[in-house]
Amino acid sequence: MLQYSTGNYSPLNYDQDRECSLSPGGFSMNSRSRSVLGAALAIFLIPAVIGVLACLPVPIGDPERSEIDPYFSGLWVHDFDNDLMVANFEPYDKRTWLLATIGIERTDECTGEPPDTMPESYAALVAAVEKHGEDCYAGEIAQLYKVWLSELGGQRFMTWGLKGLPPLQEEDELYWYVSRVEKVDADNLKLWLIDEGFEGFEDVEKTRQAYEAVVKENVGNVEMYMDDPWGFQRVQESHEDVMKEIIYDVISHD
Repeated sequence: MLQYSTGNYSPLNYDQDRECSLSPGGFSMNSRSRSVLGAALAIFLIPAVIGVLACLPVPIGDPERSEIDPYFSGLWVHDFDNDLMVANFEPYDKRTWLLATIGIERTDECTGEPPDTMPESYAALVAAVEKHGEDCYAGEIAQLYKVWLSELGGQRFMTWGLKGLPPLQEEDELYWYVSRVEKVDADNLKLWLIDEGFEGFEDVEKTRQAYEAVVKENVGNVEMYMDDPWGFQRVQESHEDVMKEIIYDVISHD
């Protein structure tokens, strides 16, 4: 059985009066129009940086005209505020990835000495597993995305589109994460998320073409991006088996 977070989270669909934020336990949205039903059904499952999020009302780029870059494929670890998330970019076809994001938590099933704190980085997690054992850690929550690349103004952008959860109401709008890609080196990646509150998006028609025009015009404008990027570190081949054991614990067979 897939283990979902039981927090008061909302899926990625809401109206104009919104503020979207991420917490270590999941995604939450504060909206004047959010219903009790919506709050009760909400289970958004990506752990990440707390704060206002870059969620656009339209995707950027056309997935049917995109092409995957093997650099991104595979397992990555994202650390944030004393929590860790594993991201697995699995090529779906030649154009897109199926991305699974899985939070990591401590368990109560350690056969060895239980850890006092949660590792705060990929390196710390590897060291902790070696010291305490892999059964001390488990995948806790998971979410799926369709991911593709596009190029605007000479820069590469990545779009994440939520998959697997339908809108709560027929009139609800879906939203997308869009970020500028920075390959730091062979094993480190930064995603600079676009801030939907950027003044360039004010009064812009909610179409892909209109938003792409703004992004292209402001590609070098730091004001269009969130202050802090999401940093990802590639899981090394020697650690892949252990990491897979941990994240597969998100599925239990009771």
